[in-house]
Amino acid sequence: MSVYAVTYVYVTDPDRLAEVRPEHREFLRGLHESGTLRVSGPLPATPDGEPGGALLVVEADDATGALELL
Repeated sequence: MSVYAVTYVYVTDPDRLAEVRPEHREFLRGLHESGTLRVSGPLPATPDGEPGGALLVVEADDATGALELL
């Protein structure tokens, strides 16, 4: 197994973000409980006020496996 760092940017619509966040957190909880998600957390907003994102650190056989996991 290899370790992969994955980043992404949040949607800019706060209502949409609030709508999907509970399901997203449940999904991440499942990955953590299975041992494939080592750590995750938010990244700060950009200096010009654009939404932040998040960093996920996952274990997978290869990069394709890491993307398929997510």
